[in-house]
Amino acid sequence: MPKKGYKQTKNHIKKRALAERIAYKEGRHRGGFKKGHKILGFLGKKHTEKYKQLRSENNPMKNLIIIKKRIQTVVKKGIFKLENHPNWRGGISFEPYSNEFNNNLKETIKNRDKYTCQLCKISEKDYKTKSKKKYRLNIHHIDYNKKNNSLSNFITLCLNCHTKTEFNRDSWEDYFRNLLKEKNL
Repeated sequence: MPKKGYKQTKNHIKKRALAERIAYKEGRHRGGFKKGHKILGFLGKKHTEKYKQLRSENNPMKNLIIIKKRIQTVVKKGIFKLENHPNWRGGISFEPYSNEFNNNLKETIKNRDKYTCQLCKISEKDYKTKSKKKYRLNIHHIDYNKKNNSLSNFITLCLNCHTKTEFNRDSWEDYFRNLLKEKNL
């Protein structure tokens, strides 16, 4: 609720009205809309024919939406935890790195790769997020073995590209091995 004497902008009123509508749909509704409160948005408008067809019972996409919502519910309830998660690999992510995998080794690998991501070719000095915060490049184990610290097992990646390598691991391992062979490293 706004403070007494506080003049709200139209944008603020729209955001609050939207939040109240969402809360009402989700069952978190507290009390109701105040008398005289403007409900902005869809009030007084009609659905288009295209939208009505999308929402009809005959539309196969409607089933996909329902399945997606069920999966989201399963994830929220925590059914996919640890051993039950499809990506579980026996807890290897909890194993510590060896002492050899230190900052000196990381700098050596980055220097070898000229401080650039080997997938998207962004340099470390240009690597910033949308919030303009600078990030360092990551060092990736090509064979996904934390204990294998040979120089031919590392490659420099930015955070976005490093995240991509968590899926289809076999194909990424082959890709990076071939990339290093081309560079004669």
